[in-house]
This record gives sequence, structure tokens and C-alpha cells, in this order.
Amino acid sequence: MLSSQIKSNEIEFGSCNKDLLEEIIFYGMGLGADFVEIFIENTDNASVLAEEDHITSVSPSFGRGAGIRIFKDKRDGFVSTNDLSKHGLMRSVSQAIEMLDITDKNNVEVFNGLNKHRDYSLSKKTWIDEVPSIHEISEKLLVSTKSLKKNNKIITRKGSYSRNLQEIIIASSDGTYASDIRLHQTVGLNVIASDAQYRSNGSRRFGSSGMPNEFRFWDHEKAANDVFESSMNMLYADYVEAGQMPVVLANKFGGVIFHEACGHLLETTQIERGTTPFENKLNEKIAHESVTAIDEGISEGSFGSLSVDDEGMEPEKSVLIKDGILKKFISDRAGELRTGHKRTGSGRRQNYSFAAASRMRNTYIAKGEH
Repeated sequence: MLSSQIKSNEIEFGSCNKDLLEEIIFYGMGLGADFVEIFIENTDNASVLAEEDHITSVSPSFGRGAGIRIFKDKRDGFVSTNDLSKHGLMRSVSQAIEMLDITDKNNVEVFNGLNKHRDYSLSKKTWIDEVPSIHEISEKLLVSTKSLKKNNKIITRKGSYSRNLQEIIIASSDGTYASDIRLHQTVGLNVIASDAQYRSNGSRRFGSSGMPNEFRFWDHEKAANDVFESSMNMLYADYVEAGQMPVVLANKFGGVIFHEACGHLLETTQIERGTTPFENKLNEKIAHESVTAIDEGISEGSFGSLSVDDEGMEPEKSVLIKDGILKKFISDRAGELRTGHKRTGSGRRQNYSFAAASRMRNTYIAKGEH
């Protein structure tokens, strides 16, 4: 479990906070809110950077706070705080109410208390002890950067590791009461190659969700060979002529292209802003009939997978495009309220100081005939 200094009458991670959370939510509903949501976060992060044959940076960081969101009709107000006491949370609720200028206290919405606690963290409490130590990470990064030195054309070698361990509590006036522990790890290699007037770079980054031991099984030699080969190919590559031409999207980076070119435009956040051409295209053909596109948060170990989203909903497999036909949008709570598209377990936050938004999880094009 993540360590934290607990004050009296304050949210405590790893304990039942039901009475206190219910009191905060009742307070917000009594001030006229249609919906009250509390997101509480505790983080333990670390990053390590190796340059050439030296560790040049070790950066641990810790964070702790809460985000309070209030809905009234289709409007919402959001306030974040580092004060997790009863007084601090109630003050944040009051500030969110004031943001929406709520004066009518005759609220027709009813809060019947929180549901039974859904604790997704039970099997994850040992993760903080199982992840590699800074010493172990540093040793492997140095071995990795050393293996990048394959000829005198490589002039810069870097390796980096990042870990984010996040403990969360989610409670809201629809009865949602859930907690979880999440772990994301990434590791990457980067080189710059140079020969006379030619210059190129090569890089690879790998990530996982959960799996505290994953870094120990990382094949750094294969990664170094891939990065080196890529940099050498690019060092003497010809320039590509401008113009329109057929394009083949390979695996891996092809997913990034789809993510940026189409995936974001299928988020209800974009519908709310009026920034997607697909807003009125549901059940219409928007792609070649060979395209079936999926967004899901359930593949074990994948970077976008999770047990519960940042609004307390379990993730699902969402078929966005089926045989070229637009079937579904990626939706969060605000998206459902304002656009009518049902939530898909896609409410995500950058951290506690941000309100949730509809965001992709694991997004890919399904295997087809081509």
C-alpha cells in the first residue's frame, strides 16, 4: 500500500471512508447539485535517465489530492484540492457550487447512500514492493545504453524508465463507491547517428499496465538492435517526394496513425466542442468496408487496460466502426449527459486536478482480409 500521513477526520487509503464520503456527497446535494462526484488520488512515481554510460537523473515524486465535480442540469463545475479533510472537501464542494451559481436548493435528485464498496486493489497492494528498485533499474539501463554502442556513427545513447503507481478512491451520488491501485511502467531507448552531413535518430518505447515484474523481462538487447537498425536505415535514406500516393499502415505505428487521425474524433468530448465531422454519422459508412475499429480497456497487461475507469465504471470492449459503419462513440459521464451516447468506461483524467474526459484506451483496427 502507498504510504501517507493521515490526519484526523481525513480520507485514509486502504480504509473504509464510506461515512465521510457520504457526508460530503449529502452536503453537495443539499446545496442543490444534481450530481456529486469525488475522485481521490495518491501517487508514487519514479523516473530514471541514463545518458551514454552514466545515470544522469533520478526523479521520485509523490502526489495526493482530490477532484470534486458537481453537475447541475448539463453544466458542471470542478475544483481540486490537496486538503483531504472533511473541511477541505466540503469547502471544495461549496466552491464548485458557487462556480455554477446554484441558488435553487429544491433538488429533485435523491442520494440513497453509497453502494457496497468495490475494491479492485486487493490483489495489488504488494505491487509497490514488487517493482524493481532504483538500483536495479539503473543497472539495466546502463547495460542497455552500452549495447547501443555498435559503431562510431552512434554519437548519442540514452535509456529511460518511468513508473507511475496510483491509488484511487471514487465515490458519487449515483451510489458508485470503488477503489483501485494502478501501475504503469515504460522503458525506452534512443540514439542519434551521424556521418558527415547525414544525421538520424532511432527510438523505441515499451509500456505495460499492472505486471510489476515486467521490466525484469524486458529484452534490452533486441530493443537495442531494433533502435540501431532503424537509425542506420534512416541515416542514408532518400528524401520522400511530396504528393498523394497509396499508404500502407504497418502494425504498431499504424495504430498511432488511426488514434490521431480518427480515434480522437470518435470521443464525445469532440462532439461537445463541435470539432468532429462524425457527429451526425452514426450508422453511416465512414470507412472502407474492410475496417473494423475497436477501443477496449480489458486486454491484460496492455497499457490502456484498467479495472475501473476514473468515474467508477468497469471498462468494456467498444466496436467503434464495424465493416466501415460507425457504430459507437467513446463516451464518459459528461458525454452521455450532453450528447446522449452511453458511457463506455472511458472516463480518464490526467490526475486528480483534472475532470474526467472521454479518452481512448487500447485502440486498434481488427484483423481483416488485407
